[in-house]
Amino acid sequence: MSKTSLVALSVLFAFQAPAEATILYESTSLPGTGTAPNGRFSWYNDSQQGRVLHVECFDASSGKERAEFVASGKGNKYKDKTVYIGWKSRLNLPEGSAGTTSIMQGFAAGERKIVHPFDMHSGNGVIFLNRWTGQSSDTRTRIWSRAKPSTGTWFSIVLKVRYSSSPSTGYLELWYNGSRQTFYNGTQTLKMQTWDGVDNNIHWGIYRTGGINGTGHHYMKNVRIATTYSEAVP
Repeated sequence: MSKTSLVALSVLFAFQAPAEATILYESTSLPGTGTAPNGRFSWYNDSQQGRVLHVECFDASSGKERAEFVASGKGNKYKDKTVYIGWKSRLNLPEGSAGTTSIMQGFAAGERKIVHPFDMHSGNGVIFLNRWTGQSSDTRTRIWSRAKPSTGTWFSIVLKVRYSSSPSTGYLELWYNGSRQTFYNGTQTLKMQTWDGVDNNIHWGIYRTGGINGTGHHYMKNVRIATTYSEAVP
């Protein structure tokens, strides 16, 4: 190849468009409070993790209590795609017999039968992942759980989601503290409907029944949605 051709190729490569970014969402600034009517967000200097997001949820006079932030799915951003959802959490949440606290929701908007195809809760001494089927009623089935870490202990989650309205195409995979998990049905890839309605998004924070009393604290770090495990792992 001539020297002129080599120069021409080097110029071509230099001006090629960069590869598409694979981080689809990252929480780097304080969220707005539009979806936190009963709480607030602030930065907190954690002795183990440094600066982290602090979600607080307070008692309300009636109804459910909510302090969540949202990774928008506007424009069907994640429809029929595979994404990895990752974050670190430390929980200091009051418990009660009235119910459990949602710390993450995969949420469907618009006309839907399933409000949240999957979500993660804390309560009764465990953290657990649910699937919702929505056939005739929004039925919840627990698909994974672990003992709830102590209030001073951080844990990490990576959830791989193949978004699909088909229960034979959509699936979940889960990593807890870096280890791939096995679901209650004995598989590590759980086939299920992961999408309904439109503009499915992710909610993080605290969402609970009003029967749980006391201020809830959810500390979070490295909250991301990406197209690869390596970029989502917190």
